[in-house]
Amino acid sequence: MACRTEGVRLAGVAACVPSAAADNMETAVPFYGPKAAAMIAATGVKRRHVCPENSLTSLDLAAEAARKLLAAGSFSPESFGAVICLTQTPENLIPNDSTKAQQLLGLPGDCLAFDINASCPGYAQGLYAAALIARSMNKRVLFLNGETSSYYVSPRDRATALLFGDAGAASVIEPCAGAEAWHFSFLTDGSQRGALVIPEGGYRNRVNSLSTEYKTWPDGGTRRPIDMKMDGMAIFNFVVTRVPGLLAHLMEETGVSAGTADYLLLHQANLFMTRQIARKLGFSAEKNPVCLDEYGNTSHVSIPLTMASRIGNELRTKPLTLLLSGFGGGLAASAAVIRTDGLVCPPVAELDPGSVSK
Repeated sequence: MACRTEGVRLAGVAACVPSAAADNMETAVPFYGPKAAAMIAATGVKRRHVCPENSLTSLDLAAEAARKLLAAGSFSPESFGAVICLTQTPENLIPNDSTKAQQLLGLPGDCLAFDINASCPGYAQGLYAAALIARSMNKRVLFLNGETSSYYVSPRDRATALLFGDAGAASVIEPCAGAEAWHFSFLTDGSQRGALVIPEGGYRNRVNSLSTEYKTWPDGGTRRPIDMKMDGMAIFNFVVTRVPGLLAHLMEETGVSAGTADYLLLHQANLFMTRQIARKLGFSAEKNPVCLDEYGNTSHVSIPLTMASRIGNELRTKPLTLLLSGFGGGLAASAAVIRTDGLVCPPVAELDPGSVSK
């Protein structure tokens, strides 16, 4: 069943990626040889912007996006009542990223600051939380989301090495009397949470003397226990069998169709899966913009990154009806129908590691 929020609007979106980019053909050839080009065509990932080892963090990228957004929209830091950071790759386990974001961006001392641990479905989840807070506080909320997944991807694991890029984004959600309602739907199946997991490094399985040693596992991947393990087929089956139904039900409840929605913005794990969902819902490729060819799978950041890199001019200049959906780790999915009208959306920023003080 869909839930709704009223009296808020998306005032701005910005995105930032590392300046360093990897040509995916160079990564693919050692795994696939003469079939490398065909594999890249199937995934759709031609390049990935990735952080050099031990350089940028998710918060560095999201905070830079926020700086560009606040400047472009002349948003006063004092006008914010809350900052939310959504990531699974924080700078520290303690303290959280949001308290550092408050300090970095000069937000007021009485603002609410907290983190959300979420993966691919996270953007709509974060928008829902931000919308509720903005309505309750009657103040703007700064929603930051970022991932540096490349730090946890084994370069020797063919299931993940060709897919993941790093990125951060910032969104401003503000009160707006009379704004059209936003609608959300969610889906969670924790019984399949092992399909996407970093086995060690948390408090169930602590880091130990073997955690940083590479090992070849029964699935054929070579990775460390602190690297991401992905069962791509399990995730694919979850997404193609359950996500279209989640979206179709939300569309039915809200009266939105492939004809009346301006864009279907999906999390982009790979091009084949993205296009298959769009086709099932009746959306053409023109209404389903993607950016994973340039940036790779950037988890929940793929939605605001697509907004900034592919439809920024339209977001800035005219009203749009957007159908959003993220899906993957958990296993979980989220969906939203939101309306935008002339929001601030600067071009995608690129961040050089040398410009950031640690």
